[in-house]
Amino acid sequence: MSVQKKNKEFFFRVVGGKLRGKKLSIPPLTTTRPAKDRVREAIFNRLACRKKTTGENLLPESWVLDVFAGSGSMGIEAFSRGAKAVYMVENSSTALSILRKNIKKIKDPIEINILQNNALDIPPAPRAMDIVFIDPPYFKNLLSPALLSLQKKGWLNRETVVLAEVDKTEEVLLPKDFRIEGERTYGRVKIIEIIFSL
Repeated sequence: MSVQKKNKEFFFRVVGGKLRGKKLSIPPLTTTRPAKDRVREAIFNRLACRKKTTGENLLPESWVLDVFAGSGSMGIEAFSRGAKAVYMVENSSTALSILRKNIKKIKDPIEINILQNNALDIPPAPRAMDIVFIDPPYFKNLLSPALLSLQKKGWLNRETVVLAEVDKTEEVLLPKDFRIEGERTYGRVKIIEIIFSL
């Protein structure tokens, strides 16, 4: 994340793509847990190698959902690297204020939609997403119900790549029809790739 503090504000920088190096704000660290630079870079490097079933690269022109979005670091990183549309789900008033500020700084015609909703009661999807980032608070057992909410509201299909961040010591129990495809650990953080197999 390379957090920088200036006048009691905290910032992170976009790691790659057309916004590389752009400084954006994050809420107080007690409110959210933005992905560190090296974690974001590792995630997006892996996504850059992924292919759709059509043989096309996954990330360019993708539809992306960032759940428990916080500052929007994952969704904005996806946009910077070529995402076509980005949806961000957040309901903390503090985080929402920072998220809106960050999106204004981008000044780009990309379709970015902020959904001020609880992740467990998300509105219906405009279409299934290509990529979903989900970063629930650690040890709150929110991953499974959030996945069920996304499934019920049409945000997922068999092609969707779901990447969840959890604490490396956290037990992960997935709902029926979901399975773990792979996982990698970065310090305290574990990134789990989840497939909706129905």
